[in-house]
Amino acid sequence: MPYPAVLPAIGLAAGIAAGIARPSDPFLLRFLLAFTWFCGCAAFGLRRPRWFLFVIVAGFAIAGDLLGARANADAVQAPLGLLFDRHLPAGEYQMVSRIDGTLTADATPGPSGVSLRIAVDRFVFEGGHRTTRGGAVIGVGGDLSSAPMEEWREGRRLRVQATVRRPAKYLDPGVRDSQREFSWRGTSLVGSVKSPLLVDVLERGTPLQELLSATRWSIRRSVSRSVATWSERSAAVVIAILIGDRAGLDDEMQRLLQEAGTYHVIAISGGNIAILATLCVFALRWFRVGPRASAAIIIGVLVLYALIVGASGGASVGRATLMAVIYFLAQARDHHSLAGNVAALSAGLLFCVSPLEVVDAGFALTFGATLGLIVGMPMLKRPRWMSNWLFAGVALLMASVCAEIALLPVGAFVFSRVTAAGLLLNFAAIPLMTIVQISGMIAVALDHVNHPFALWTGYIAHLGVSGLTASARLVEFMPWMARRVPPPSPVLVGAYYAALVAALMMPRRTRFGFAAVAFACGWLMVTTVVVPWRTPVNGLRITFLDVGQGDAAIVQFPDGRTLSVDAGGVAGTSFDIGGRVVSPTLWALGIRGVDYMSISHSDPDHIGGAASVFRDFHPREVWEGVPVPRHEPTKALRALADGAKAHWRTIYSGDRFEIGKVRLLVHHPPLPDWERQKVRNNDSEVVELRYGGVSVVFTGDIGREVEREIAGSFEAAPIRILKVPHHGSGTSSSMEFLRKLRPTVAVISAGRGNPFGHPVPSVLARYGEIGASVFRTDLDGAITVETDGKTVRVHSFTKRGLTLLAEDHEGTKDTRTR
Repeated sequence: MPYPAVLPAIGLAAGIAAGIARPSDPFLLRFLLAFTWFCGCAAFGLRRPRWFLFVIVAGFAIAGDLLGARANADAVQAPLGLLFDRHLPAGEYQMVSRIDGTLTADATPGPSGVSLRIAVDRFVFEGGHRTTRGGAVIGVGGDLSSAPMEEWREGRRLRVQATVRRPAKYLDPGVRDSQREFSWRGTSLVGSVKSPLLVDVLERGTPLQELLSATRWSIRRSVSRSVATWSERSAAVVIAILIGDRAGLDDEMQRLLQEAGTYHVIAISGGNIAILATLCVFALRWFRVGPRASAAIIIGVLVLYALIVGASGGASVGRATLMAVIYFLAQARDHHSLAGNVAALSAGLLFCVSPLEVVDAGFALTFGATLGLIVGMPMLKRPRWMSNWLFAGVALLMASVCAEIALLPVGAFVFSRVTAAGLLLNFAAIPLMTIVQISGMIAVALDHVNHPFALWTGYIAHLGVSGLTASARLVEFMPWMARRVPPPSPVLVGAYYAALVAALMMPRRTRFGFAAVAFACGWLMVTTVVVPWRTPVNGLRITFLDVGQGDAAIVQFPDGRTLSVDAGGVAGTSFDIGGRVVSPTLWALGIRGVDYMSISHSDPDHIGGAASVFRDFHPREVWEGVPVPRHEPTKALRALADGAKAHWRTIYSGDRFEIGKVRLLVHHPPLPDWERQKVRNNDSEVVELRYGGVSVVFTGDIGREVEREIAGSFEAAPIRILKVPHHGSGTSSSMEFLRKLRPTVAVISAGRGNPFGHPVPSVLARYGEIGASVFRTDLDGAITVETDGKTVRVHSFTKRGLTLLAEDHEGTKDTRTR
């Protein structure tokens, strides 16, 4: 068997995944592990190689189940998180505390401040303190002009006075449990500090940590002097390629590279390690160093590079370095091991040390691409008539094809994205990345010797980055080459890989059939034809999404058309709530396209995710209320709509539409009498849907003044669902307004532990006084309202429910079940 290490590694990975997903009885697993050891000895003694192989794989799978269950429990139930939960005041989501701990990475600047990753060892709270263990990510705000960022280095102990909480968790269908994913990455708490003055350095790191940190900061300063002169963006890309610090990259650059399928060039991984190892090989051959000494020197250089990169480069650099070290160790011992065995052994060692690597997308990308190359590239043979240069180009294309085939389900499942652009763009991206890395290294070295030469070398790096950016823009001219897709089902992913393996291993006469099955599965992932573009529903369905402190809803009309109302948003952060929360929820609801997109007003918590939702669902019309011509997010959305030839409609009070059997009435805003210079809450759209005896009202962020103006425009309705104005703020939901509308159900969209205290107790008391049933996204998660015009059923993500019956359009008879 050419790859003896592969099957045990697969068994170990499968067992770990099973242990994470659904832990089994540890006692039973230990018994089965002992039993497989006994069976393995018997099969070996009886010389039954197939039985021996089967038992070995089964034993690794059982051991993996034990490892996965234990690692998952340790991560999810980290002592720091449990301590926080135990001492958190009742009804609160965050608390002010003092934390002491060690920085696990250098401080990194971001859009809303500086981020600190801390391994906490002491937690001080009101009424006590504890020695503990767990990770925290703290954002430092305030005046950062004098923040001592270079003092906040990996390995140093800090004391921080911060407001901390659990990571955000969005309770929506189709949205991953982000809190659990944070815990898998070692983060139990997140928090914020109002000023850098509240961050104290207690101790310096070890001499080695201080030397490595100083080296990283020296690299950053050298790149800034030699490359940032030409372009700040180019300098950020060079730093990302050299030491894996991507904090300086702007959102547009990252989005371009992701859509183009060339984002891997700025993430330190196998490619960067391979370039460094190749440079070392050529240099050592030039000095005629022997193979064993060369292997030892290269191993030392690669390990030193991995140490310098540190945590900023992520786990990918560690994985790539481990594979390279194992390969060169084998070369030093004259063991000509196949690359597949090196990859499998590396994966197995990583699983044993860190079982949660199995659920790390970076691991799947690294090893998936490696296995694709190992399996696919040996099939390529150079014809006699083909020149070496032409064959090199064919080999590069073949390598891209193999990697894309291996990673198609990974990209679709993890990132909801598939792209074919990388097949072509890698011809430019890989050589350009090589130029950027080498010229960046030379610029860093020359900066301390001859700055003018370093400056011109930095210009070469800048040209390489410019080429990367220009090549990535291909997808803007050919958007069909990259698309976002719903995550495929695990069954479809399993069928795809099973068919691929069968096509490679089965006899030639049956390979075509399995290859066709794999192609069909891949086609379904790319085209998403499993669910039609429009999915009719029984009646009218409105889903109010949990987007934290913001608004987002999706309306599914009886005829299959859809209307999105707002798209959430998080101000001052690069978190894309549209792509990460709203789009996955819509996909989970069976929605593949949106007909109408309405933005109640352009505050960040309403329009922030709209651009991503527009790209994913391509609405035919976009509605706005009072225009704010100079508002940048609105201008960006308008540009997207114009580029897609979507109709941009301005709606005002008095407008009426009919979408199938549903009437849509606009109660606000009126036609403005002056041009707005900024977004105002009181300019929010107020839109009512009437379907039979049921009224659903969307109110945006209007206040009492607007409520008084529009209250008289509403007709009575047997059942009325009201989206509570302004997240339950005390400036809205006046008693006069509520008495006029008489809502049967009030839906409040607010974030858990939001700093505004929404919904305020006085507002909740008013809705209780008029007898409305209150549903809250911060407590109930996503809230779905379904009606046929006579009966209304309300149910939430947390399984809370309510049923309302209207016998006619004049009176109501409610039966409520909770």
